[in-house]
Amino acid sequence: ASATSALTLTKSAPAQVAYPAATLTQVANGTTLFVNDTTQLTVGQYVSVGGSAVLVSAITGNTITVGAPVSAASGTSVIGGVTYALTNQNTGTATATSVTLTDTLPAGVTFVAASNGGTLAGGTVTWNLGDLDPGTGGSVQVTVIPGGVGTLINNASITCGACSGPTPASATTAAGGLRVTKRTTTPTAAAGGTATYIIDVENTSGSTISSVTVTDTLASGFSYASTTS
Repeated sequence: ASATSALTLTKSAPAQVAYPAATLTQVANGTTLFVNDTTQLTVGQYVSVGGSAVLVSAITGNTITVGAPVSAASGTSVIGGVTYALTNQNTGTATATSVTLTDTLPAGVTFVAASNGGTLAGGTVTWNLGDLDPGTGGSVQVTVIPGGVGTLINNASITCGACSGPTPASATTAAGGLRVTKRTTTPTAAAGGTATYIIDVENTSGSTISSVTVTDTLASGFSYASTTS
């Protein structure tokens, strides 16, 4: 009888993130931040504001609450973090011994956090997972802050003491892209009058985006008057 270990590794990440995710509309001096847009932010996400990486704990309207005080000027960029999830499993019939998982961070990013005891050294995050019995596995995460617009290619690999070689996995994220915000110059309008909405479309990537189409669905009770573009 014979048995062998076989490690698998998959990696997931968002295909695209806005860069920056938002901009401060007021001076920041605490844990409450006023921004121009929150559609690209989520609760539980790390953001970088003025060089400080903080966790978003709440979002209300165009206000975000973060887990630590931030000091930054109005107009400062709010850069959203990118989280990579790495899932591993031993699909073989023997225990995989001394399993090591490594993740090489893309150039230019800033390391923020790694789950399950991952440690950073020389641009690489390492997890020592010990022994994995057949059919067992797990998942870890690593979060980084992009240093600018462009393509982030994140490579990882997993190996064990008796494995023939490392098992690789990679994920690609585009930092920058189309960012859409909507505002009104008539927050109060009387029946029979007009309401004006302004849709701002910004290309935050470093290259041209072709065939862009903008659509707007009128609210119930409104009728179309005119469009300027």
